[in-house]
Amino acid sequence: MQLESIAKKTMGLKSFRVEKVLVVDKQLNLYIVPRRRSLPVCSVCGRKRPMCDKLRPRSWRHVKLWGIETFIIYSPRRVNCPVCGIKVEKIPWSMGKSSLSMPLIDTFQRMVKYLSFNDAARLFDVSWNTVRAAVLVFFDAPAPADVIILLKNLAKNKYTSGSLATILRVQS
Repeated sequence: MQLESIAKKTMGLKSFRVEKVLVVDKQLNLYIVPRRRSLPVCSVCGRKRPMCDKLRPRSWRHVKLWGIETFIIYSPRRVNCPVCGIKVEKIPWSMGKSSLSMPLIDTFQRMVKYLSFNDAARLFDVSWNTVRAAVLVFFDAPAPADVIILLKNLAKNKYTSGSLATILRVQS
């Protein structure tokens, strides 16, 4: 019961609950289910709509708890939205079809400010490219032209060092 409470508090779940926590092959699996009588939120318009059906369970890699690989397992619901049609619900710990949870993406972004991509990858037993993809998630969003020019100039500056500059050089 204590693991469920810790997982719930660290993930900030409001309309979901941790059904059970299992340790399988040195990894922690958090099984998440929606609360009773909670309506799923349409991922397009953001409104609560009636549920259509459930999809097969998906898993997201989450931040390690006590050095143990942690995965979130959840069966997403599909929403019958009169405006947008049938869509998969908005999942608060996920961004699109990424298999990484938002807290893990945020952790990677904070780590590469101080560590190289390889060091961050070694800490979480993932590939360098996984860390790079997680950090680039927020660079894929359309940015104003002034910000893009500023970032490209920053990447070309020979005095800029660190992992962020490496990412920007790869992007430009």
